[in-house]
Amino acid sequence: MMAELAGKLNGYSKGRAGSMHIADVSVGMLGANGIVGQSAPLACGAAWTAQVRGSDQVAVAFFGEGASGAGPVHEAMNIAALWKLPVIFLCESNRFAELSPYSTHVPIENVALRAPAYGFQGMVVDGTNVMAVQDAVRTAVTHARAGFGPTLIEARTHRWHGHYEGDPQNYISKTEKDPGSRLDPLAHLIARADELDINREDLEAARLEAQSIIEHAIASIGESQAPGLTEMLEDVYA
Repeated sequence: MMAELAGKLNGYSKGRAGSMHIADVSVGMLGANGIVGQSAPLACGAAWTAQVRGSDQVAVAFFGEGASGAGPVHEAMNIAALWKLPVIFLCESNRFAELSPYSTHVPIENVALRAPAYGFQGMVVDGTNVMAVQDAVRTAVTHARAGFGPTLIEARTHRWHGHYEGDPQNYISKTEKDPGSRLDPLAHLIARADELDINREDLEAARLEAQSIIEHAIASIGESQAPGLTEMLEDVYA
């Protein structure tokens, strides 16, 4: 994936797709897309498949509060409610969509308030609290598997980076740009390990393992070439 993001030949799409089309069907990750809000109807399709096959699978659509007002999201929620699809709409609400603050594009206090209008449950959770998010998702999964249909979860969190590389973020204060003011969900979890009866050493080992994998992936980028003209013309269709 890192090679693809860097536009290298050994990327999952030979360096030609970037971040818009990441997929790993082997772990149930059916694919990202380049259309705002399109994750919602795609998740409905996956949920309908699970429903028809009679499996206990539950689809999850991730999107931000900026996408929550897009037509595909509303259409997906409507059909999910009608067919009681086993799907979770998970809105990562980080207070900004591109360069616009929440208040300029969402007319209600919480995105989760939209769920009752479609006839299903909505909930708001602290997106920086790993255990709170886990509990909310577990509840929604149980609800879906029982045949009661979708859930909208709004995870309230904070943006860690600008909308694009080099974004000056002039729309936020200098204090908010300071990395020290950011809330790290993993650091928060580790700090509460004893309270939650979680082995702190296991958490730290998992963090170090993930960091090692990431560093190795970044280091391997330099070992690959950029796609040439031949690769650029492959897999092109109208």
